[in-house]
Amino acid sequence: MPFVSGFPPSCSSFLSCKRQPLGFRCNNGLQTEEWYKIMKTFLQPRRGDTIEIGERPMTVSGMGQNQEQSGLPPTKKGNMKSRTKFILILATALACGVASSFAQAPLRNDQSGLAPLTAGQVSDANGNPAASAETLLYFSRLCQPETPRNPVLAPDGHQVTWGEWTDVEGRAAVKCINEGSHVVAHFSGLIPNGQYTAWIVAFDPPGFTGTSLANAFMFGPLGLQDGSQNAFVADANGEGQSSGILPPGPLSIIHTRNFDGCLTDEFQFHVAIAYHGDGQTHGPVPGPVCTWAVQRAIVFDQ
Repeated sequence: MPFVSGFPPSCSSFLSCKRQPLGFRCNNGLQTEEWYKIMKTFLQPRRGDTIEIGERPMTVSGMGQNQEQSGLPPTKKGNMKSRTKFILILATALACGVASSFAQAPLRNDQSGLAPLTAGQVSDANGNPAASAETLLYFSRLCQPETPRNPVLAPDGHQVTWGEWTDVEGRAAVKCINEGSHVVAHFSGLIPNGQYTAWIVAFDPPGFTGTSLANAFMFGPLGLQDGSQNAFVADANGEGQSSGILPPGPLSIIHTRNFDGCLTDEFQFHVAIAYHGDGQTHGPVPGPVCTWAVQRAIVFDQ
């Protein structure tokens, strides 16, 4: 494979590197000490070590061994500089390729909104949308036909109003790592001491249309899909936070296509929180529909 300016042109991961006055530098935020550690490893190889760049494995046979066996440029008759330059280029390129998927800054969103489907999940006593901030709320969905709607109660026993329900602010940051998507979300204005769970729903184009989850290709709890990591309780001041890693693979509620573990690659996804009026969580699903409602969502669009 021919080299152009020291880099294999067919390797796209090397496009994040560029020549600087003092050599090569990664644009992806690789720490200087990490770069030197990797470089030192290649400058002081151990006999028998094998490295791979793309589909090109090379075995290090040791300094001064047969260069045809090692796959490195020859060192005889003044060619040591060529070999050193090759190793420096190799170390830098490998560092850029290895770090490219981890050094990206987190995707942040400091704007949260009323959960798109919440109008269908809380209502007044008759199932109608709240008319004012003072409207007392009920879970609009029934667990059994012809039964009364359950009131939305706070842990202290008072019935939550529409004004309380909507007085929430939230922000979230998402970063793709080896294990999946690391999501951290913080909310204020929650129901004090209320039981919450965090959920992820992702959409194919055109995204959420405002009426249903028809375009959603996955929906499930943040973290492990048994729902063991997505619960949190707001403090006495209504502050709450959820943090977890969403791994690749199927989600517990909706899964219509493969998820590779990186949310920031998707067309649209929501980080949503559900309030549980019964004070209980229910593992991989939110629970009986007459006991919970999604209160807030942070929407990420491409």
